[in-house]
Amino acid sequence: DSLVAELQSLVRRRGHTNDPTEEIGTCMRRFQSLMSEFVKEVEAIPTAVSCGANNSKGRTKQRTRHYEMVAQDLLSQGKRRTASFQEALEKRGEVLKEQAQRRKILSTGASESATTAAFSSALANDNGVVNT
Repeated sequence: DSLVAELQSLVRRRGHTNDPTEEIGTCMRRFQSLMSEFVKEVEAIPTAVSCGANNSKGRTKQRTRHYEMVAQDLLSQGKRRTASFQEALEKRGEVLKEQAQRRKILSTGASESATTAAFSSALANDNGVVNT
C-alpha cells in the first residue's frame, strides 16, 4: 500500500526541475519485486499446510480448504494493489501527454511571437524608422 501511495504522489508531479521519472522507475522495480515474492509465498501456503497437516482426515481437509481460501483472498488483494499501481502509471502517462502538449503549444507560441517580432522589425527598417 505504501508503494502505491508513493507512486500516486510521484505521478502527479509536473515540471522540468522535479521530474520523478527515476523515482517512479525505482518504485516500479520495488513493487514488482515485492509482488513476485508475495505471489510465491501465497502460492506456497496450501502446499505447506497440506504437508504439515494432522493425521485426522476431516480436520486436514477442512484446514487445507481454509488455507486455500486464505491464499485466494490474499491473491485477490494483490491483484487489487496491482490494479491500483497500474492506474497510477496510466495517470503518469496522461501527465506526460499534457506536458508534451503544453511544450508544443508554448514552443509554437514562442516561435510565432519571435517571427512576428522579426517581421515587425523588418517593416520598421523598410519605412525608414531606426530601431534603437
